[in-house]
Amino acid sequence: MSVLYIIGNGFDLYHQLKTRYTDFASYLEVQNQRILDDFSQYYYMDNNQELWANFEANLSNLDTELVLDALSDYLPGSFGGDFQDRDRYAFQIEIEMLVDRLTTEMKSEFKNFIVNACNTKLNPNNNINFIANSRFISFNYSNTLEKFYKIGRLDILYIHGSAFENDSIILGHGVDPSKFTNNVVEAVPPEDLTQEELEMWHQEMSDKFDYEYELGVAEVNNYLAASFKNSAEIINENKSYFASLQEIDTVVILG
Repeated sequence: MSVLYIIGNGFDLYHQLKTRYTDFASYLEVQNQRILDDFSQYYYMDNNQELWANFEANLSNLDTELVLDALSDYLPGSFGGDFQDRDRYAFQIEIEMLVDRLTTEMKSEFKNFIVNACNTKLNPNNNINFIANSRFISFNYSNTLEKFYKIGRLDILYIHGSAFENDSIILGHGVDPSKFTNNVVEAVPPEDLTQEELEMWHQEMSDKFDYEYELGVAEVNNYLAASFKNSAEIINENKSYFASLQEIDTVVILG
């Protein structure tokens, strides 16, 4: 019998590893309070679900209007007579730093969290008897299979990456970023304007355009793309592994 095991977080929880998203919140409370505060401040809950219990799905729920409003004090017009050249692009820079905390830094902290969670001595009575020469697809970031079951690395596909390898892990929401794109309707001048009135209309539209604000909006949109878990791309990148599973006749899901 050729067996493929699909491993989910319930597998690690069965081995008493503290790898729940709520455990990650507790980790951040000690290790990176800034990210914890950002997540609590700038995200909203879907269908009244607890924010951390549905952590990855809620990564798509960044309140972009709240971000732009909260950081608007960094726009040039907010400095009044105290504005200096060094303050230019401060709004964009602040949003860029926030986006970096919520993407790159968040993933780095999550990897550290998983490594820390795996520093646990497992109860041998909880061991599972895997069938020899089996293959594995793990949705976990832990090294439980390798460390405690001595499964060969080549027999495991870490579909979202491993916290114990140098590559970045895949952590994010599943909502296509294109769905976040605002449908901007291009302004059209009223009909029957004289040439002078048309020129005045174009000047008014130009005055309303805030270049630095638009740079900030672009940075927020970068977050929505950077936090996207592209399942189709992941499948395509691992098609050679999937092709190697042709002899599998039994699939067992754990967790």
